[in-house]
Amino acid sequence: RPCILITVEGLGTNMLGCYGGALSQTPSIDQFASQSIVFEQCWLQSLDVADTLQSIVYGQHAFEEANLPE
Repeated sequence: RPCILITVEGLGTNMLGCYGGALSQTPSIDQFASQSIVFEQCWLQSLDVADTLQSIVYGQHAFEEANLPE
């Protein structure tokens, strides 16, 4: 099965129905989540979004930035 990781900057769990949020209705996302793996906990490599995304994509810690491919 293909693995798709969706990240959205600035989106809180209180904004999505699949996490119990009631701020808005998100039926399409909720349906997608019901057929997927939904993460309930996470840890970030850095408080900076760009560093965190780099660590997800390249599998390295944010402080190892000098070793990332160009």
